[in-house]
Amino acid sequence: MALLTAADVRAHVETPLDDVALQRIIDRLDTDMILRAGPHSGPLTEVLPGATPSVYLGRPVASLTSVRESERIQLSTPSLDLSLDLTLWADEGRIERRPAAARFASVVEVVYDPVDDLDRRKRTLLELVRLDLAQSGRSRERVGEYRYSGLDYETHREALLRELRPFLTLE
Repeated sequence: MALLTAADVRAHVETPLDDVALQRIIDRLDTDMILRAGPHSGPLTEVLPGATPSVYLGRPVASLTSVRESERIQLSTPSLDLSLDLTLWADEGRIERRPAAARFASVVEVVYDPVDDLDRRKRTLLELVRLDLAQSGRSRERVGEYRYSGLDYETHREALLRELRPFLTLE
């Protein structure tokens, strides 16, 4: 279920669309936001390349459930290996091996709960809906003396999504 309903959006945006059509837009944008910036809530599992002193998660960490290392992709049931000497930089979404010269194995699986950012995600989804509704389909138009240059939809959209995962470069 999407973070917002048609009624939530109507409180902020005026549109001639009926609730069913508006909800389809909300659901599509919500799904796209999850695909691009990850699930709205946890726990999340990320499998990351290792062989470095630090691994970087996609989001800031509220609580860490497990960190497992392997030389192969195949990892087993998560459990927090307390024998690992780790430092968690929660606001950065970074886990560091200690001492600094130590490195993770080739593959690192991390299970964690991200910091609650539902309010930010709702604001972003609302802005994505506004942007989608305002899109005219034309980037430029000229009729006589009248000239119109539309908003660069894709650039603005990417900037909104990047706010959710500032550590990640979206392609």
